[in-house]
Amino acid sequence: MSRFRGKTLNLREFLTRSEALKLYRDILRALRRVDSVSDRQQLTEWARSEYQQARHERDQESIQMHLTRGRAQLKSLEETLGRAR
Repeated sequence: MSRFRGKTLNLREFLTRSEALKLYRDILRALRRVDSVSDRQQLTEWARSEYQQARHERDQESIQMHLTRGRAQLKSLEETLGRAR
């Protein structure tokens, strides 16, 4: 029995999924630098909920839009955290 459920991903979907997971890990790493525990938890929950809402998205254009927006938000977060130090 395969450990994967559902359809097999094509190459483009596999690469997009890898990119999304990398962005998610990068966001979580950046959030570790937030000093306030409550702010960090709130931002982590927000990031998790954003990913959960888009979890079943299949339209590649929409997924790319989410990734572009996520990268911009990560960049903004990193700039804000850099200025706060």
